[in-house]
Amino acid sequence: HLDSGQDMDRMIAQHDQIFLTMPAKAAGTSMKDFVKRCLPNSKKNPDNFVNYPDKTKSFLTSSFKLPPVIASHMLTDQALIDLMQHA
Repeated sequence: HLDSGQDMDRMIAQHDQIFLTMPAKAAGTSMKDFVKRCLPNSKKNPDNFVNYPDKTKSFLTSSFKLPPVIASHMLTDQALIDLMQHA
């Protein structure tokens, strides 16, 4: 439960990576837009890349500096498993 923007800032600062994943039609586009507005200078990730193991691995291993928050639709259970293996 977050009460203010300060709590969100503290939560992000305490974690190396935060993934916001959700099934289609579950506010995913709104969450992705929110992350883009909050972190405009972050490395851009391909849209819904977490659904493609080769793109997930490439994105997560191509740089030492990744965005602190990544949002994406999650289309399959296997995509979640692959994300956890590469994160």
